[in-house]
Amino acid sequence: MNTILDGTDAERWRTLLIAILPPMGAALLVLLACWLVLRYTRPLLRRALARANFADALIDMLVEGLYKGSIIIIAIITASSQLGINMGAALAGLGVAGVAIGFAAQETVANMIAGFLVFWDRPSRSATSSPHRTATAGCRRSRCAPRGSARWRTPSS
Repeated sequence: MNTILDGTDAERWRTLLIAILPPMGAALLVLLACWLVLRYTRPLLRRALARANFADALIDMLVEGLYKGSIIIIAIITASSQLGINMGAALAGLGVAGVAIGFAAQETVANMIAGFLVFWDRPSRSATSSPHRTATAGCRRSRCAPRGSARWRTPSS
């Protein structure tokens, strides 16, 4: 009778579990570490971006989209590597696909970067004849201020 309770099958299951548990534990530790990094660094990043006067919508987009996604992808790749999955071939394939998509979506990526810069600069409307003085003029933007009031930025043209 060939069952799990048989001595040879039980021994085989025991050796299989002994072989699987250390990599599984390492993968779980990697996922836990990445979760802790994400949990404790997101508020710090939000505060740093808010202190740098980023728009709230841009902070949400950067922290919840780009930063969180990057940490999750790194966690999955590292945990998969701990489980013995060869991630080198997968990453090489994704790199080739990324280059192809990058060439195809060049204009879209340029528009996204331009939108990011517009959010970052927070341009304001300028009047044709206004009593404002230019505080500083730069390559991409000028900082203007009415006499005795708060300053704002406007794109240079």
